[in-house]
This record gives sequence, structure tokens and C-alpha cells, in this order.
Amino acid sequence: LRHACISPTSCGACLPGHGHTGDHLLPGEPCDLLPLSTVDPLSVLVSINANTKAGTSHPDVIMDGNMYTHWVADYDDSMRVDQKPRVVMTYSAPVTLTHYSIQSANAHPSEDPQSWFLECSSASGDWETVDTRTGEMFDSRNQRHVYPIGDGDGTPVSCTRLALRIVGIRDATTQGGGT
Repeated sequence: LRHACISPTSCGACLPGHGHTGDHLLPGEPCDLLPLSTVDPLSVLVSINANTKAGTSHPDVIMDGNMYTHWVADYDDSMRVDQKPRVVMTYSAPVTLTHYSIQSANAHPSEDPQSWFLECSSASGDWETVDTRTGEMFDSRNQRHVYPIGDGDGTPVSCTRLALRIVGIRDATTQGGGT
């Protein structure tokens, strides 16, 4: 999950190292740092919380702007949904989400996320599922896929908390160490 350019047409200086020429982006291609928002999400990010695999990663790598760092969490198909890997980002002001991106694992294809749901929470505190994916496949390492919210039309949603729950990976029986 990556974060935000404030303009859908220019990625200029969202985060150090990212722009139209960084990370294999071409001029005119959408920014890989999503969601798009009228508020710079990094300026209002209060916290990132995630379950992690002991000693292997820290939640801050989820939004560090480096496509070669990765988040690792314990995963087992027998886990209850509420135990499966989850990332929660909390903002001090609402951010608007239209699209988001997910990247494949850097070393083990078996660890690639395959099924997940994205939730948004506003001031009311209630969680709303804004996108669900099942059976997604990545063809290569560090491959980024961009997904529109909801029915595929990218209808904006505004939230103060954003959560991604991984409910399936490519092959949990042969994974190389987590999600």
C-alpha cells in the first residue's frame, strides 16, 4: 500500500525518490503513491499499525517510499479473518481515496497477496469495506498493481482511518516466511 500524490497528473515530489522517472514510471503514467487526495496524506498521517512477523519488518516500511522494502506478517490459511495480516493507517484529517496500489513480494511468489479487502473509517468510527479482491496474481517480483475503489469506477471515499486485511496469499503451504 503506497501513499499519495496530491495531484493525479503529476508525481513530482510526493516522497523522496519518487516521480515520473523514478521506480519505472513514465511521463503521464499515474503515480505509484496512492491514494490521491486534496490533503497530503503524509502530512496528516498519525500512525501505521500492523501485525508483523517477529524480527523481520516494521510497519513504517509500508509507506517508506522504497519499493524494495517490504512488510512481513505471519500468515496461515487456518487463521480466523480477524487474525490475518492487517495494516491500519490513522490520519489527523480526512484523506480522499480513489485508487490504491499493492506490490508483489520481493523474493517469494508464494508470499504474494492474492485476496484482501480494504476498509475506510470516517469520523463515525464505523468501518466500511470499499474494495474486495480475490484471486489476484502477480507475474513478477516487486510488481505494482493499481486498483480503483469499489465497482471499478474510482468513486472517491473520504476516511480518517484506512485498513487493508490480507485474507489469502498465493501459496501458504510453501511461503518463504510470511506475507
